Amino acid sequence: MASGAARFASVVRTLLGHGRALAPPRLQANQRFREVLKALGPTSVAIDCGANVGDVAEPIARTGARLFCYEPDKEIAQDLRDRLLSYPNATVVEAAVGIAPGTARLYKSPLYDQNPRLYSERNTLRGEALTRDGDGVWTKVDPHSAYTVEVVNLIEILEQLIARHGKIDLLKIDIEGAEVDILEAMERRKLFDPIDFTVVETHVRRFPEEQDRTENLIGRIESSFPLSKVNLHWR
Repeated sequence: MASGAARFASVVRTLLGHGRALAPPRLQANQRFREVLKALGPTSVAIDCGANVGDVAEPIARTGARLFCYEPDKEIAQDLRDRLLSYPNATVVEAAVGIAPGTARLYKSPLYDQNPRLYSERNTLRGEALTRDGDGVWTKVDPHSAYTVEVVNLIEILEQLIARHGKIDLLKIDIEGAEVDILEAMERRKLFDPIDFTVVETHVRRFPEEQDRTENLIGRIESSFPLSKVNLHWR
C-alpha cells in the first residue's frame, strides 16, 4: 500500500495533468503567483504585507515593479532593507498593516531569540494567538516579548494607489491573524476588483475561536471571485 506522501503526490500529479480537475487551492495560489510574477514590469504595482526577510519581496523587486513592503519587526525590517538595497523600485515601511492608523503591540514566538530570521514569521499583533513551542505544542505567545509598533491603514493605501495607478497588480498578505479585519474591509469597499491578484495566508489554527468567522469570509470571497483573482490559501 502506498504511503500517505506517495498518495498525495499521485493526487497532485493527477490534478495537474490533462484532466479537468484543478489543483488544490494552495497549489493554485503558488502557480498563479508565479504567473503574475512573470507579467510584472516597471509599470506594475505590488504590495507585500508581512514581507519578513524578503523571500517573496526580492523576486518581485527583480521585475522592476514598484514594490511597497510592510514589516513591523524592527530587526527584520532592517534585514529587509539591506536585502532590497540594490532595488530602487522597492520601498520598505517598518510598520504593521491594519484598518486604521495607530500603534499596536507586536508579540513574538517563544522561539524568536533562538533564530529571529526564522521565527519572526510567527510574530503577531494579537496577544491571544496560539503558536508552537520548541516541542511542537500549541501555546500562547509570550506577552512579555511584546513591544509597540506603528500600524498603517492598508485600506487607505490601497485606495490611494488605485486612484493613482488605476489598479494594483499584486497584493500579498501574510500577517498572522490581522488579515481577517482587512479582508472584511476590502470586501465592504469592493477593493478586490481593481487588484489583479490578491493572495493571502489565513491562520485559522492560530485563532480557533474565529474559525467560523474566517471560514464564512473565505466562503463569501470564493463565491464572488475565482482563485485566479483572490486566493486565500497562500503557502
